[in-house]
Amino acid sequence: CMDVLLRFNQLKLILHIDIKKYAKEGLNSKIEPFLYENKKDSKIYIDNLTLRTYLKIGYNISMKTDYIELYTDYLISGNGYATATGLSAMTDNAVSHGQITRFLSKNKFGSKELWQRVKKTVREIESEDGCLIFDDTVQEKQYSKESELICWHWDHTFNRNIKGINLLNCVYYSNGVSLPIAFELVKKPIVFVDPKTNKQKRKSEVTKNEQLRAMLKTCQQNQVKWRYLLTDSWFTSSENMKYVNDDLKKYFI
Repeated sequence: CMDVLLRFNQLKLILHIDIKKYAKEGLNSKIEPFLYENKKDSKIYIDNLTLRTYLKIGYNISMKTDYIELYTDYLISGNGYATATGLSAMTDNAVSHGQITRFLSKNKFGSKELWQRVKKTVREIESEDGCLIFDDTVQEKQYSKESELICWHWDHTFNRNIKGINLLNCVYYSNGVSLPIAFELVKKPIVFVDPKTNKQKRKSEVTKNEQLRAMLKTCQQNQVKWRYLLTDSWFTSSENMKYVNDDLKKYFI
């Protein structure tokens, strides 16, 4: 995120911006006209999303920081590796590296916690014709020590196994808005020896298809309004289709 930080610092120097001061007074009205007038100058132009992120960062700092909001804004605005040191630098060290690290290590951030944060927004945008979109992705961690979480998974992008973290996520789409509402980390705690290769491997206690059906059940329990389920072809097992069509009375696409 150093490029974003550099562009912001250039803008800050030119306009003599005090983040904490202008966060209270409303920085949008003071800066956005300037941005539109000078957006062709790449040295000082910063996009509105990043600007609003820094606005919120300044506001959060001045209001005894909501760390989850601050960290989320940092991830959205960043275009490189995300680190606690980088976030601390963006706040001019108003929030320390240690504060961020302790916050991330002491709190639980699971699917239940995600739903608690997005529930209000879902209720505002949901409709009977809403869609649930399921997809899985692998975040490569080739240099990390292997564990039940960081292990080998098949990646459809590369058509081979890679070592990393496998995430199954559910996005809710309604009225032009997409919002993540659930996720599960694919863990492989069972260690065994493959008789064909005589090599040690790992496997999950449940399949990703079973995880998908459990997540759909949770969505029903949370009373999310939806009609259509969209997935990749490898989730179109007969068990999944029967569960969606027969049990949930929804449509599998």
